[in-house]
Amino acid sequence: MARACRHCGARMSRIADRCPSCDGVNDSETPWYVYLVGGVIVLALFAWLADFDSLARLFQLFAGLIGQ
Repeated sequence: MARACRHCGARMSRIADRCPSCDGVNDSETPWYVYLVGGVIVLALFAWLADFDSLARLFQLFAGLIGQ
């Protein structure tokens, strides 16, 4: 499959780093699942490190401040 060059719009290969038409540098595209896996890792670390009792007290504090 082809993609468009950021600089000139010409069609180029997905694996090419430089456009054959304008010689512009094009960054490789990051697949969507990289962000998904990163988010899952961050949530897992948060769940592992979090003290849920203190978080519940913090949310109650914020709810009390918003309710006033």
